[in-house]
Amino acid sequence: MKSALTFLIAYLLFHSPDSTVEKWIIAKDSSLRIEGSTNVNTFNCSVKKYLHADTLSFSKNNSNENEYVVKGEIIINSNEFDCKKKYMNGDLKKTLKAHESPYLSIKLMTISNFINTSQPVRGTVSICLAGVKKNIDVNYTVTKAPCGKLFLDGKCNVLFSDFGLNPPRKLSGLIKVNQQINVSFLLILVKA
Repeated sequence: MKSALTFLIAYLLFHSPDSTVEKWIIAKDSSLRIEGSTNVNTFNCSVKKYLHADTLSFSKNNSNENEYVVKGEIIINSNEFDCKKKYMNGDLKKTLKAHESPYLSIKLMTISNFINTSQPVRGTVSICLAGVKKNIDVNYTVTKAPCGKLFLDGKCNVLFSDFGLNPPRKLSGLIKVNQQINVSFLLILVKA
């Protein structure tokens, strides 16, 4: 009984509700865009509406006071990408293996202090695409709107090969898509 009481007191002291937890709801007008290039031109494809109302929780990292640990995930249907050209939509869906793994997920893991800072904001996300997960460093621009919304604009570069994907080729290989794609996502957050 005494050890159970000691455990309970220790638990309450070290695991009490933390006042540094911030909860933000991802607004439906958040978006995701990928940009790439071929040996001929450039392209961009986007998902303009995020259809889920998920919540992100930010809590101070006990081992690094300038960093938050993030709990929350963005799940996007790969079939929703729009490249403005029907044949490109088909090529992208085929490349991303959308018929096998239709969902792309971006799990936010960490972010540097974004609440009261004018410093560059960095973070780490785990991207799961075509069934393959990869941790990626992200640079953010944070904008606070007078209406209380927070705009979290994240950017990172990935390679198709990071996810075991082969970039598409057209016209017997005359047009080749380059390995690197730039991923940017705009999360419009509303305080929960």
